[in-house]
Amino acid sequence: MITIHSTYNFPPFLKGIVRDIRPVWLLEELGMPYQVKWNDVQKAEHKSPEHVRHNPFGKVPAMSDGDFSLFESAAIVNYIADKAGKLIPKAGTRERAVHDQWCFAAVNTVEQPVFDVFVCDTFAKDTPGVAERRANSLANAKARMAVLDKELSDRAYIAGSAFSAADVMMVTVLAYARAPEILADAPHVRAYLERCTSRPAYQKALALQGKGPG
Repeated sequence: MITIHSTYNFPPFLKGIVRDIRPVWLLEELGMPYQVKWNDVQKAEHKSPEHVRHNPFGKVPAMSDGDFSLFESAAIVNYIADKAGKLIPKAGTRERAVHDQWCFAAVNTVEQPVFDVFVCDTFAKDTPGVAERRANSLANAKARMAVLDKELSDRAYIAGSAFSAADVMMVTVLAYARAPEILADAPHVRAYLERCTSRPAYQKALALQGKGPG
């Protein structure tokens, strides 16, 4: 059975943002059996030797499937979808290349400026130079949203007409867009987020996140 190594006892405002929601959401979409190994953030259990065996960076998520371990949320999501043979195109096809393109775009092109605005507003708001840093990141984030809005103007999901693992990645990256001005001029992105986050599997994953043992 697949085990997702997750955390609990993190600040409440991080709910929906901690990256362990990604594989759990996908598993719920697929209806695959899984279990969660909880790590108490307050006790730094995610830095323990046991957890570092699964993720050498001491981060979450990590995944174990029998004696096989994997870290990095995009790698885990694609592995799970491949294992199920659902919500992901067949490897080696052009459709799969497009799918993976959007997974990589989520964590490389979109996440960085959106996440930095979030950091400026939550963790770095009293640091010197933060206003200029935020303004630059906000401009970049809005530029990324303009591109996504155009892409989503003629299709329901990021990689095509059907929901896929790529949407798990993109939607959870967009969860960092807590500053309302990021999405203000992106109506198609807002509709896309509503469409995806209203899915029952997402709601189940969100309810589970940070729940902890017991």
